Amino acid sequence: MFAGMKTGTKVLAGFGIAIAVFLIVGGIGYFGLMRVYDTGDTIAEVRLPAVAALNQVLKGQMTAAAGLRMLANPRMTDPARRKAQYDLIEEGSEDIQGGIRQYESLPHTREEAASWKEARSVWDKWQSTFDGALALAREKDRLLAGGVKSDDAKIAVLDARTFATMTETATALTDAHHRLEEVSNMNARAAEEESDVADRAMAVTRVATISAILVGAMLMICLGVFIARSISKVLRNLVGETKRLTEAAVEGKLQTRGNPKLVSLEFRRIVEGVNATLDAVIGPLMVSAEYVDRISKGDIPPKITDTYHGDFNEIKNNLNQCIDAVGALVADANMLSQAAVGGELFTRADASKHQGDFRKIVEGVNATIGALVGHLDAVPAPALIVDKELTIRYMNKAGADVIGLPSEQICGTKCHHHFKTSDCNTERCATARAMRDARPITSETDAHPGKHHLEITYTGLPIKDREGRIVGAMEFVTDLTAIKQAGRVAAKVAEYQEGEVRKLAEVLAKMAQGDLTQDYVEGEADQDTASVAQNFATLGAALNSTIANLSAMIQQVTESANQFAEGSRVIAESSQSLAQGAQSQSSSVEEMTAAIEELARSVDVVKENATEANRVANEANSLAEEG
Repeated sequence: MFAGMKTGTKVLAGFGIAIAVFLIVGGIGYFGLMRVYDTGDTIAEVRLPAVAALNQVLKGQMTAAAGLRMLANPRMTDPARRKAQYDLIEEGSEDIQGGIRQYESLPHTREEAASWKEARSVWDKWQSTFDGALALAREKDRLLAGGVKSDDAKIAVLDARTFATMTETATALTDAHHRLEEVSNMNARAAEEESDVADRAMAVTRVATISAILVGAMLMICLGVFIARSISKVLRNLVGETKRLTEAAVEGKLQTRGNPKLVSLEFRRIVEGVNATLDAVIGPLMVSAEYVDRISKGDIPPKITDTYHGDFNEIKNNLNQCIDAVGALVADANMLSQAAVGGELFTRADASKHQGDFRKIVEGVNATIGALVGHLDAVPAPALIVDKELTIRYMNKAGADVIGLPSEQICGTKCHHHFKTSDCNTERCATARAMRDARPITSETDAHPGKHHLEITYTGLPIKDREGRIVGAMEFVTDLTAIKQAGRVAAKVAEYQEGEVRKLAEVLAKMAQGDLTQDYVEGEADQDTASVAQNFATLGAALNSTIANLSAMIQQVTESANQFAEGSRVIAESSQSLAQGAQSQSSSVEEMTAAIEELARSVDVVKENATEANRVANEANSLAEEG
């Protein structure tokens, strides 16, 4: 009858028989495996975790007890070592609490629950004594931290109490340990019983499964042709996926993967293996591409820690070396930047730690900072940088020359040790005020650097870091000594001039009043007023000469007036002689004519002298008024 069936019916009948066999085999195996599975679940999810949790509790108990024993040691007084013991106790306590929580979260038999309850009471007793001993240890730490000596009587009393408490703790520890071991052993025995049940179920399942498989194998032979055809189909799908992956790789589509679901289970590993191979090849390449992209954008990634082999490991090592080199470059750049912000302009990066162009970059930055320092050194006025404590971090050449010490010896010292100004160590310090008020401050004061005594003006400029916090100040000093000295000389000359002009005005005022007996004598002069005194001496000599000339003119006028009077008397006498006799008239005509002419000449002289005297008097009066 089977031979007469159509091929499709035969295939269907074969499948029906195979399905029936497989159902029988599967049913036998299923129920057997479920029994084994349940038993295994009990062991894996209850018994073994319970034993592991109890072991964790025991381990934590021993760890905490060990830490407490070390703390109870009277010679253990080093704070660092005692802290390590506290950390050990903390670690043990965490293990204890974690183990208890894990164990109590598991299902328990009635017998196990009762045993655990008894063990927990004993455990709580140990925990109480343990906490008491730990409190005494902490009290000892408090006394030691408060300055109490290790040999003090208080410490000795605490050590004695701790020792007594440790004895109780040790007894409670032993009891609790035994109780926990009993509960752990109970779980171990239960696990062994469950394992025996699983073994018996597995043996029955094995016999039934083998029998069913033998029957099923007979039937499956009949389906060989069909299976062969199905394999052929699977191979076609596998070749198709392989071809598709090859074409995608040639086209650069590196994210393309094969679909394992298109082939049967036994051939699926081939597709999955090809996918894993692509992942192994493309993964490092993608990581490398990502790292190179991040580095090119200035985002320095962490070093690659994944494990690679062969050439991929070489790529990883090269990338890590690149990260180290760029990281070192960035670190040196940050170091130089922070040093520059802090005023430490003599700091340089070690270019020998870098290679190739990176070394050139570091050398270039060092050279740039050196050039900056050179420019500051070229400034003819002192310039320095201090931190917030007014410690000198940089001093230019002009400042070092004024102080008389090398810049390297000056850096690291306080600025007031060198400049010694009246503003130093006072609220008037412009540099301290600049840092306090966050703005430039200028002040004038006297300074005494080295052997110098100077008058200066100086300006403090606050320096801020990247976060805007003031970390120091830059100070510029200008020497005003010469300017101040010139000002004092000018004031001295002005005062001298004012006194001499006042003396000149007094002489001129007296002259205007007709007193020609006054003379101008210039005041005493020193080196600063000698030149001005010479000018006043010249002016005084001219004034004194004018007064003398004026006095002489007036004397001449007086004499001319006397001559005029004498001429009048002569005329009168001549007239009288004329009246006395006509005889003498003729002889005296010539004499009288001569006298008249002489008189006329005298009158002219008197007239000229009077005019000149009037002019001189007017000029003297004008000079006196202009005074």
